[in-house]
Amino acid sequence: MNWVFRRTGPLILICIIFIFTAGLGAVIYRKSFSLNPVTRYRSSDDRYTLKVWERGEPEFPFGETRCLLVLEADGRKAAETEISVLNDGKHVSADNFSVVWKDDCAEVTVSAEEQEDRQYQLYFE
Repeated sequence: MNWVFRRTGPLILICIIFIFTAGLGAVIYRKSFSLNPVTRYRSSDDRYTLKVWERGEPEFPFGETRCLLVLEADGRKAAETEISVLNDGKHVSADNFSVVWKDDCAEVTVSAEEQEDRQYQLYFE
């Protein structure tokens, strides 16, 4: 019995370390890097789409939420910008964003609890 443990003990230890490391990596990815869809806006002619993504989780406690604004023209990415939203540590929702479609850009207004309204222009080309 003792010889079995000597052979399998290091293998069991390596498996435990691997499982712990994989779990920790999954938590870090979800907290910092994963993209979660928030909402999508379409222009009146259906040619342009603005997608809003939340990157990771809001910073704990009461911190910023990172978002990605992606403008697509005819199904291809035309512009993107990463922004920070100060929403009292909460997830963002469609209520935090409004879009006005102009001749050459999409004008996005971001509203949140801990900041003044901010405007971003994403140009079509």
